This record gives sequence, C-alpha cells and structure tokens, in this order.
Amino acid sequence: MWVRNVQTYGIFYGLIVLNLQNEPFFSTNVFSGMKYSTFYLFFCFFIFFTPVLLAQVPQNNSNNGNFSPQQEPVLPAFETDSVFTYGEVENLEMRGARQKTTAYESEVSKFKAAKSAVRMNTLSRSANPGQEQELDRLYMNANSINPSDPTNGALFYELGNYNADRAYWLEKAVKSKPNDASILELWCANAAVTGDTVSLRIRLKALDSLGCFPKDLRCYGKDMLASTPQDAVLVSHGRWDTFGLLFEQFNQEKSPIINASLEFLQSPQYRILLQKKGLIIPSQKSVDIAFLKELVQLNPEKRFAFSMTIPSAYLESFQNDMVPIGLVFIFPNDYPEETILNQNRQLMKSLSFLDCGHTASMDYEGLKDNYLPMVQTVEQLTVKATKDQEKEIQDKKSVIKKRKAPKK
Repeated sequence: MWVRNVQTYGIFYGLIVLNLQNEPFFSTNVFSGMKYSTFYLFFCFFIFFTPVLLAQVPQNNSNNGNFSPQQEPVLPAFETDSVFTYGEVENLEMRGARQKTTAYESEVSKFKAAKSAVRMNTLSRSANPGQEQELDRLYMNANSINPSDPTNGALFYELGNYNADRAYWLEKAVKSKPNDASILELWCANAAVTGDTVSLRIRLKALDSLGCFPKDLRCYGKDMLASTPQDAVLVSHGRWDTFGLLFEQFNQEKSPIINASLEFLQSPQYRILLQKKGLIIPSQKSVDIAFLKELVQLNPEKRFAFSMTIPSAYLESFQNDMVPIGLVFIFPNDYPEETILNQNRQLMKSLSFLDCGHTASMDYEGLKDNYLPMVQTVEQLTVKATKDQEKEIQDKKSVIKKRKAPKK
C-alpha cells in the first residue's frame, strides 16, 4: 500500500504588500546677508518652487506629502486573509479529509505488515501475545481515525484468525470493495474454513479475474494433489498452497483426500469441520510445531502427507519415519523401497515442474526446489541406471536449478 505525501500539495498564502523605500527630504541652508537683489530674487524663486519640483509620491498612509486625502493616488486593496493557490483550490475541509485518509491508510499498512510478519514465522502460524497486542493496537488506531471505512471489517475479521462469527463484517467490506484483492482473499478463506466449496470456487474465480490467483500456484497445487495418496491427510501450510490444491480438488469427483491447513486451523469453525471428517484436533489455541506434533499423535491410524511448503522445523520430529513422494513427505513410511522408487519415477515423468503452458513468475520460482527430493530419491534408489535414466535425472535437476535473470 502507497501513502501520498502531504507535502506534494503546495498552498501559498500571498499578501501583496507595497514595500517602497522611505527616503527623507533634505533641508537646504540659505545663505544670509545677500548683497545683490537679482541674486536675492532668484534665490527666493528657487526657495518658493523647490517643494513643488522635489515633491514625491506618498510613501504610506501616515505621510500625505502635502496632498489632501481626496488627491491621494488610489492603490488596489487586498484582503489580508486572502489565500492564493497555484492549481486546484484546496480548502481546509478538503485538506483535513486528505490528512485523515493518509493517517488511516498508514495504520492499515502497519496492520498488514504486522500480520505478514506473523505469517513469516517458521515456528508458528499464530501470533504471540506481544504480536497480538500490537495488532489490536493498530486495528484500534485505524478504527478510531475512520470508523466508517469498510476496510475495518476486513481487519476485524483477520484479527480474529478466520473466526467465521466475524464474517458479517468481512462481507460488508467485500460488498463495498469487491475489487480489493486482499479483502477477497479473506473472503475465499472464510469459505474454506466453513467448508462452503461452492462459494469458494466462485470466489477463487473472482480472485483469478482480478489477476490475483497466480497460475503457478494452481499448477503447483495440481502436482501436490497428484503426489498424495488417496487415503492420506494432506497437511498444507498457508493460504496459497491450500487454495491451489483446493482449486484442483474441485476438478476431481469426490476426492477422499482430507486437507488440513495449518493456517486455517486457527479458525474454530475449521477445527469443527475437520472433526466431522474424522480428525481429532488438539485443544491448544495456537498453531505451532507442538500443535502439529500433537495432531499426528492424536490420529495414529491416519497416514499424513506433509506439504514441502511446510518449514522444516515442523517436521523434525517425523524425519526418521517419513519419505518423499513427489511434492509431499509421507508419514509414517511403510512403503518398500521398490514402491518408493516406482512412485517417484512415475511422478518425475508426469509432474509439471511448474511448466503449465505459461511463463512462470519469479515470485514462485523457489517452489521448483520442492521437486528436488523426488529426483534425488530416484537417483539414490536406482541401481545401475541406464544412460537414458541418467539423462532424465540430470535434465530434471537442470530444470529445478535453472533460474531466470532478475529484472534490472
């Protein structure tokens, strides 16, 4: 979000002031004892007409210069409180409204930055107490500056961590700003946590129409879903990897794969939704490393597929009993090596590697790294690889490691 600098609007208060230098008259000394009458007459003539010849325009209203008020030159008068502007006239009310908008947008930007910092944490999806207090403060600041702005509804919803009880205020924000991608993204999330797949499909398409649902994420979601066993619980990390796989899942008839998004597990309604699908959910409010560990422990009969978008710290307690299959880590690993090799080799041939018929965005090029464990597994488990197999492995590694030159 960009904030306009109030200094870009110049207002020039102009008072036209007549500022002429005041120069005093000079006196003339008269010599006494004139002996010659002619010279005396000339001198008298000079004395008489000198004030007329040397008289000046009055310098200010306090010096009339021997002129009566009716004879004074008339100068144009200007009101001392006149305001002269260059360009569009801006009154005090307009300026106040602009400053209010600028202050409000600043607080909203700070709120979004603070929320983004929470999501960037590789150890937890939930805010810690200090972060929660800061988010509360920023929300209250924005709301106090402009209580009627519909964006407050979106902030209030996001502050509640996808609590669908706050969806009424989010919906008001959506209706007021239907083309605001950040608000529509939250509207998609609300459909996901409530299990409203029909609305989620419609809203994701609306997000796509705004150019804000990258094809790379849909392409990646399709590959992630193809990597997941049909009987597994697919654990995703944030909003976007979840949106990508859910969008692809819409195209499959009654897919039995259960998705559990760590981001959306902050929502009480989403927890109830997953409980109805047969999962036992930990009681702790915050979603972090301990939460995921307990989730797996509470569901020992379930097979889990961990998305490779999940930070490695979450998976450390499972690393001795999980195996890469495509774009997920399967836990627990009860596959024989031959099955692991065959499944990864098949996926290595069929997955897109983000080549979905369009130019991949630099923002998502890093997702290609998640294809590498699959290729390395094929390489390690292949005994006496043929030349064609070696070439295929090296070609896939080249695709993964290839990076476009950054724009200058």
